Amino acid sequence: MNAKLERIQQTIGGYATQPFPIFLMRHFPGDDQRISDYAQAMIHFQELFDWDVLVIHPPSSYAVTDYGVQSVWSGQLNGDRQLTKHVIHRSLDWTEIRNLDPQRGELGKQLEVTRQLVGHFQGHVPILMSIYSPLSQAMRLSGHATFVDHLRTRPDRLKSCLNILTETTINYVIALRRLGIDGVLYIVEYGDYGLLAKAEYESFGVPYDLKILGELEERTPFNLLHLRGNSPMFDVFKDYPTQAINWNSHADKVDLVQGKSLSLGAVCGGALTNGLLFSTPSEIRQQAVHALREVNRRRIILTAEDAISVASPLANLKAFSQLRHFQE
Repeated sequence: MNAKLERIQQTIGGYATQPFPIFLMRHFPGDDQRISDYAQAMIHFQELFDWDVLVIHPPSSYAVTDYGVQSVWSGQLNGDRQLTKHVIHRSLDWTEIRNLDPQRGELGKQLEVTRQLVGHFQGHVPILMSIYSPLSQAMRLSGHATFVDHLRTRPDRLKSCLNILTETTINYVIALRRLGIDGVLYIVEYGDYGLLAKAEYESFGVPYDLKILGELEERTPFNLLHLRGNSPMFDVFKDYPTQAINWNSHADKVDLVQGKSLSLGAVCGGALTNGLLFSTPSEIRQQAVHALREVNRRRIILTAEDAISVASPLANLKAFSQLRHFQE
């Protein structure tokens, strides 16, 4: 086992580690459209900061691009691409979605990026692939308004699509495992009280999430649950088979201490995405040190609540990376 993965597993187990495990993730707009450029951009990012986890974070529409969804990067600071074309318009359209071959198209491109990164780092850093939940994929097929309308008016048709998206994602995850990844960053966007009722997520989200995560359970050592939104349903996710959880602990009523009590693994936080963009290195250090002290320096992996801005100052990222050596 490599030293970085061992340190992460010790942190998950509640042991004090020195240095602290730490990482940030980001999009690479432009470079993410070509396999070699994307792999090289990620290699440079990793070698510059020596993160304890390398998260492959393609555009958020990558899993549904081969269905005809289109997107463009038009300067968004987070580096993600904006959707410009959806393929679901009528409720019947959900029933026409078919399985994708994970070895072809955009999925195949990301497999090749993964193969190059795994080969380059040779097990010296844990590598995770970002996997969007079937609900998140479905939303990108249709757009938010159509997605929510069909979820509530034609649930049978939406669920037929969710089954297909889940099967394709499982096949993709199996292909990733064969390449030697260490786990996934599993992204949930609709498990939030501001978007759906709890019963809705339990019906349209949980069964499909657990099928995918079940394919990873006990087969990959480090799977990280990433909750987006300001009011995540912690009571729904507390028993998910993942080793760590990441959410916006600054905006949500659940802070790091409470999140730690709700999770059997580690909590991930300590930095604000906007803070890494707008704060000074000193302010970033103060915020992260506060987070470490808040949880008694146990079961915490230092990171931001989401992908960092592509405009984040180099000095801020260096200051954050150096916090791995923090001592009282």
